Amino acid sequence: MKALEGRHIGCAADRKAAEISQLIQKHGGIPVIKPIQGTRWLDEKSAENDVAHFLAHDYDWMLLTTGIGAEALEKAAERLGRLDEYIHKLSDIHLAIRGSKTLKWLKKWQLIPEKVSPDGTMLSLIHELEGAQQRPSLFYQSYDQEEAALIERLKTLHIAFYHSAPYHYLPPDQTILEELRFCVTSQAVDAVLFTSKTQVENLFHKTSESQHKLLVKGFNQNVLAVAVGSVTARALADQGITNVLEPKRPKMGAMVIALTEYY
Repeated sequence: MKALEGRHIGCAADRKAAEISQLIQKHGGIPVIKPIQGTRWLDEKSAENDVAHFLAHDYDWMLLTTGIGAEALEKAAERLGRLDEYIHKLSDIHLAIRGSKTLKWLKKWQLIPEKVSPDGTMLSLIHELEGAQQRPSLFYQSYDQEEAALIERLKTLHIAFYHSAPYHYLPPDQTILEELRFCVTSQAVDAVLFTSKTQVENLFHKTSESQHKLLVKGFNQNVLAVAVGSVTARALADQGITNVLEPKRPKMGAMVIALTEYY
């Protein structure tokens, strides 16, 4: 008997949902695809303006949060005909990053970060800035939805920082979102796979207190929450979910394998 035989496995991802479905089916499971990531699009002009601003001003630090965001600024610099100037300036300032794809992008340009987030957040850097005698200036690149909590923390430091947000975001289909919520609260699925913290945030966004409690109850009783990595796992824990499965490696395939081993 296959590990996931007869089990209904929800998937909140859009990207690579077909591949995840095949993996679930391979192990006997029944995929229930409910994509709630939402849609992003790149404003190329905004990215170009961000690069031009960066090159025209002095910054002590650049905070890069995603590889795709770093690439967007790179391509914007290339369109402006200022790529060499952009990369050279990056090599002269402090770089703080999170994520393996961001690190891979830096290696492509032989750039060395001063700080790499050990847990996928920028909180360690923020703590350091709070204790600094002199307030450095920051260029902060964010992705998808603004990270409101981090932005507010930066504002409280009373430092000069520029917020680059070249990506814009559309929320997920409300019908699909409600369907996934019902799958969890009615315990119609055995597990739900989450591949980003955005999916977790969308699931709980603007829920009533009673609906939030029902979702948490569903996950903490019979619906296993599966997170692709530590950032997603933390987002689930922040909502009050105590039983979260996380693979040893933050990969989608590893996530499904971890699920088969769990059962």
